[in-house]
Amino acid sequence: RYLNQKIHEEFGLNPKNFIRFIRFQKSVSNLIHSIHRINCTDTALEAGYYDQSHFIKEFIKFSGLTPTGYIKNLLGNSYDKRLHVI
Repeated sequence: RYLNQKIHEEFGLNPKNFIRFIRFQKSVSNLIHSIHRINCTDTALEAGYYDQSHFIKEFIKFSGLTPTGYIKNLLGNSYDKRLHVI
């Protein structure tokens, strides 16, 4: 209970949603690093998702786009030439 309270105070999320958000961020980073050779299954597993379907559903919840749609949007706006992930 104390941990839940502290995580909520620091990040404004409960622990479960905080972990989901971190996993989503990792998946976005993985997608960007492999922007020209998208493989949703590998990206999903590397980020800690159970399977590709789970990954795509979570990705849509957080971004409003499918992973492929997200990458196409980045490429369509030439973000791959300007984007630097730390």
